[in-house]
Amino acid sequence: MASLPNLSKKIGCVSHHVSQVINERLEKSFFEWMAELRVEKAKELLSQNENQNITIEELAERVGYNSKSSFNKAFKKYTSQTPTQFKNSL
Repeated sequence: MASLPNLSKKIGCVSHHVSQVINERLEKSFFEWMAELRVEKAKELLSQNENQNITIEELAERVGYNSKSSFNKAFKKYTSQTPTQFKNSL
């Protein structure tokens, strides 16, 4: 599971410093950055033929969301579409 403490531990820096670098360099919070990465991964998965029958719940879980509604909200924020709309537009 991706988290700021886990990332910090993996790279050997304190969480505060990692968060500060992400904020300054990417101009977004760790959580915004992770949401964006997860949505990009979801779009990639949806675009692959072998995932045509994947449910939105399964997709959300694969990219790290525990809640379909949280996933839908993040997906729409970054793409202006729901995951289902995106899937249907392919």
